[in-house]
Amino acid sequence: MKIFKNNITSVNLPEKLLKAFPKHELCNTLKEFILLSQKERNALKIKKRNPSLNDNYYVILSPDEYNNRKCKTLRLSHAERRALLHFTKAGTLQDAIIITLCTMLRAKNNEEKTAKEISTDEQAKKEETPISTGLSVMGNKKWFLKNSKKILTEITKDKTQKLILIEPFMGSGISIVNAAHWDMFDDYICWDTDKHRINYFNIIKKYPSRFKSILMCLNSISFEQNYQDNKKVEEMIDIITDSCKLYKSDNSYKILCDLVDAIEYWMINKKIIKHSLPDAENDYTLEEIHNKFFNLSNEMREWKEADKQKRLNKQNEKLASGELKKARHINEKSINLDFVGKASSSLQKINFKQGNSLELLKKYAGKPEYIIMCDPPYIDTKGYTSEFTYEHHKELAKLLLEHQKSNGIFLYFGRPTAPRSLNTNDDIDYTERDIVYKRKYEYLFWGNGIQYKIYEYDKAHGVKEMLTTSFKVSDFLPLDEIENQENTI
Repeated sequence: MKIFKNNITSVNLPEKLLKAFPKHELCNTLKEFILLSQKERNALKIKKRNPSLNDNYYVILSPDEYNNRKCKTLRLSHAERRALLHFTKAGTLQDAIIITLCTMLRAKNNEEKTAKEISTDEQAKKEETPISTGLSVMGNKKWFLKNSKKILTEITKDKTQKLILIEPFMGSGISIVNAAHWDMFDDYICWDTDKHRINYFNIIKKYPSRFKSILMCLNSISFEQNYQDNKKVEEMIDIITDSCKLYKSDNSYKILCDLVDAIEYWMINKKIIKHSLPDAENDYTLEEIHNKFFNLSNEMREWKEADKQKRLNKQNEKLASGELKKARHINEKSINLDFVGKASSSLQKINFKQGNSLELLKKYAGKPEYIIMCDPPYIDTKGYTSEFTYEHHKELAKLLLEHQKSNGIFLYFGRPTAPRSLNTNDDIDYTERDIVYKRKYEYLFWGNGIQYKIYEYDKAHGVKEMLTTSFKVSDFLPLDEIENQENTI
């Protein structure tokens, strides 16, 4: 096996595997394997420790097939090569590639058999498992996904024309990503004002294995302050250099800069690092990119150490109080990247735009083929990256009602309860404040034949969510009659 410049890897592979995975399919299969979740790899019988190479080889290959080899060149980044070695626990890259291809071929051969063995209930449960986008943001609608699927199913059940789902306030993206996973609409469009968030989704959409494998490298490599004398840090710099050479197109360097930003954005969102990304264009030099990755890896190490120390202190307190009898081993916190593969698959169906939500919405309001799903920032609520005042809500409601007049369908999420104090010790009666905010949301759509339903989002703190829609959902009630009835679940 040889590794040349520009990430070209030369390996001797069994011809049976080359026939099973011709041309670009071979590299794509290796990247597909990297994107599998831990649970999916376990199902394929890739063990965490000391896998038997012979078992993996000879499940698919006879001794003669194993020895009948041909040289093949592959384009894999340094980070992707490390990921394959990590997941297969193989001693060499060539062995890692053969284990991966044998495993994926076995899964491919057993796909129909496995599908027959899965019961209807198991299949339904599998399909209902929410797809994560890897982000945590204010107003995340993960809790609403089951209800969302039911409502969107009603909307699309008897469709007679092409329907396109649009989401002007992307947030974590979980609503539209799962809608794309359910495959109910013909197309999907979403936008956001945050260019870094748009870039993050585009990177996971187009370069998921690169994103995951580089983050894995940052997670696994231990660094010293004097990184010039540290072999492992030099390996990291090689990873970045290799990634820079990975693409043949002229915009390869721009892609690398976007990749750096996406990784940094994810780490900020997960509170691994505390600074924010600049508004300026990410036109980095190679030296700046090296320094960025070095700093990110150090910050990841510090985050892990701080978390471990925090859990150790908590354990010591329990030991001192007698709540815990014996000390337990505390493992280092690991990052979970299992979401990347499935999120990337759904993201392929979605078109992303960056810009002002209200301005972009004006292009689509009034066209009935567009189903508008709006989850704007809640009124007077902190924690959002951009301001959205009550005047903005009124402007948005006006656009949505114009959409309704042309037989267009919209869904609009609001929180008809006053913002709660972050101090849980505050003894505050929110009754009167809640009435004010409830009236504010009702006023937006009152008198237009709109349907609504109120959901108990957080019963312990009395927080509710209200969904209003121009579509007649089976268990929704008329907003115009809200004085005489209260529909909650």
